[in-house]
Amino acid sequence: MAPDASTGVFPAFRVRFVRASTTRPEVVRLEVNGCTRLENDCLSFPATAVAGEGRASVRVLVALQSALPSIPTAALTVRGDLDDADDIRVFNATPGSSGIAVTAGGAINGFDVDDVHLGGAPGTPVDAALLLAPDPALGVGAVPDGPRLFAAIFGASDVTYRDQAATLVLDCNAGCDADFVRGVAARNPGRILWAQGDVDLDAGGPLGAPNDPVLLVVEGGLNVAIPVYGLIHGRDANWLATGAATGVIRGAMIAENDLDLSGGASFSVVHDAQVLSRLRWRHGSFVRVPGSWRDF
Repeated sequence: MAPDASTGVFPAFRVRFVRASTTRPEVVRLEVNGCTRLENDCLSFPATAVAGEGRASVRVLVALQSALPSIPTAALTVRGDLDDADDIRVFNATPGSSGIAVTAGGAINGFDVDDVHLGGAPGTPVDAALLLAPDPALGVGAVPDGPRLFAAIFGASDVTYRDQAATLVLDCNAGCDADFVRGVAARNPGRILWAQGDVDLDAGGPLGAPNDPVLLVVEGGLNVAIPVYGLIHGRDANWLATGAATGVIRGAMIAENDLDLSGGASFSVVHDAQVLSRLRWRHGSFVRVPGSWRDF
């Protein structure tokens, strides 16, 4: 539809996004010019007064409230006990990282470090140095419950995080399969996926990509039979990971409470700092910087 070129009152506005800082890429200046007529001079940046027309300008700084304020140091983090862990494989070969593959606030049961299931940085021996349990930073004294761990990792309470603009809540009470989750992620890049129920990543192509990872919060059980790029966070009091298929999570995995692998889980978790960094800088909600609003 062509714009009306007559002299009547036809209100219009123009929006632009401006890089606000060379040192803080997560801060953006949002500028809006409004005019009583679709007149380029009146709408341009900077705007120019046009005789007989009303004009208004507003600007504000917005900053990314990151979905992942800090990158997990271990490939697999469990606040409570890790049970029946003999069939999964966990690796943290990220240069400069802690080198810890698994950290748990409780006990690690059924994990034989003599098997080739555990790996750290090149040259690191496959021994107890790759396991941190019990980790005093995750113990009951430091983190008494799951919501405290959630807030420490994501920088917000679970309710606030779930209800923010960037979070997409999925009804998985009847179960969500890989096709469904992949489709949702593809249609909503940069969004946090919060699954209320069980997630069965059963077949097909990968979920996410190295340059486009996913952040998935799961309240029910989990099966990983496909490659996943990103972070998976489990919330169940005794989170059950099932499935004998050999999916690979490249990024990190966190269990808010206990993690029970007695369901036959045999997937792999590989710490990937680059994938997690992309989550940190590309996922989240933009919020107004206090005191930055200006109107003219």
